[in-house]
Amino acid sequence: MSVLADVDEYGFNVHIQSKAKRYLRDKILLSLVELIFFVTMAFIAVYFGFSQALRDLARGYMANPWGYIAIYFVIGYTVFWIFHIIFKFLDSYLIEHKYGVSVQTFTSWLKDQTKTYLGLLAFLLAVVELTYYSMRESPTMWWVITWLFASIGTIFAVYIFPVIIMPLFYRFEPLKDEELTKRLVKLAEKAGITVVGVYKMGAAAKTRKAIGALTGIGNTRRILLSDTLLNNYTMDEIEGVIGHELGHHVHKHIGKGVAVQLIFMLILFYLIDVVLRNSPNFFSFEGISDIANLPLFAVTVYIASWIFMPIFNTFSRKLEVEADTYELELVSKPESFITSMRKLCDQNLRYVNPHPLIEIFFYDHPPGRKRIELAQKYLKSKS
Repeated sequence: MSVLADVDEYGFNVHIQSKAKRYLRDKILLSLVELIFFVTMAFIAVYFGFSQALRDLARGYMANPWGYIAIYFVIGYTVFWIFHIIFKFLDSYLIEHKYGVSVQTFTSWLKDQTKTYLGLLAFLLAVVELTYYSMRESPTMWWVITWLFASIGTIFAVYIFPVIIMPLFYRFEPLKDEELTKRLVKLAEKAGITVVGVYKMGAAAKTRKAIGALTGIGNTRRILLSDTLLNNYTMDEIEGVIGHELGHHVHKHIGKGVAVQLIFMLILFYLIDVVLRNSPNFFSFEGISDIANLPLFAVTVYIASWIFMPIFNTFSRKLEVEADTYELELVSKPESFITSMRKLCDQNLRYVNPHPLIEIFFYDHPPGRKRIELAQKYLKSKS
C-alpha cells in the first residue's frame, strides 16, 4: 500500500483510525455494562433489604446518626469500590494497554486507585454526613441547602485542582525550555490572560496521550504541557494547543461550564428529593433522612448523568468550536493547527468520524475531521 493510501482525505492514518474506532467501541460497551450493573445492584440492595440491614448493623454499634452513618458509609462505599475497581481495571488498565494507550505499570496504577479511593472516601463521607444532616434538620428544603454548599465546593474544587489534586498523580516542574516558555507567556499576554508559570507534566510513565492545558482560575492559572506533547510537537503546534486553551479562558468557558453544572446539580437534587420522598412506600425506609436510601440517591445521580449527557456534550462541543475559532485568529497558523490535530487524534486514539448519535452522546469535543474542516475554511477565508 502506498504512503498516500495510508491516510484519508483529512490526513489521518487510516490504520490508527480503525484502531481508534475499536477503542471507542470497547469503551462505550464497557460503560453501558457498568451502568446496567450498578443500577441493578442498587435496586437489589434496597429491594431485598441489604442496605436496611447494613443500617441496622451500623446503628447497633453507634446510636448517634453521625456515627452510624459513618459506619454505614465506610462499609457500603468499600463494597461498592470492590466492584468499581473491577470495571476500572477493565477500562483504565486492560483496554488502555490493549490498544497501546497506557504504559503504566500495574503497581503504579494500583497506587493511583488507592489514592483515589482514600481521597473520595474522606470527601464523600463529609458530603454524605452533611447531606443527611440537612435532611434531618430540614426535610423539605434540604436539597436547596445541599445545593448551595455543593456549589461553593464545586467552585473551590476548580480553584485547587491544579495545585493540590493533579500533583498527587503526576510530577510537575517548571518548563526548562526558555524559548517555548517565553512564546507561551507572550501568547497568553496577547490574549489578556495572566499565568503563574509554564510547567512540564510527567505523563510519559503512565500514558502515550499528549496533554496540553491551561488550568485553574485566578492566581492558580498555569499552563501545563505533558512530556508526551513536548517530545512530539513543534513549537508552532504547541502554541496552537495552548491558543485553544486560552480561548476557553477568554470566552469565560470555565465560568459558563460551572454555571451549567450548578444548574444541573439543582435539578439533580430536586429529582433526588422526589425519588427519596416517594421511596419509603416501596422500600420500607424510615423517612427521607434514612441512610439506607443512599443506593437510590447514588443511582439517581448515575441515571440522571447519563440522561443529561447529550445536553452537556452538545454544550461542550459548542464551546470547543469557539475556542478553536479563537485559536485560529490568535495564533494565525492554521497549517500548524491542522498538523497538530492530526497528531493529537492519532496519538490519543480519538476516532474522527463517529456516527452522529455517538457524537451527540459521547463526544465532548467535535470530531477531529470537523475541527480540520473549520481550519480549512479559515484558510480559504484568508486566501
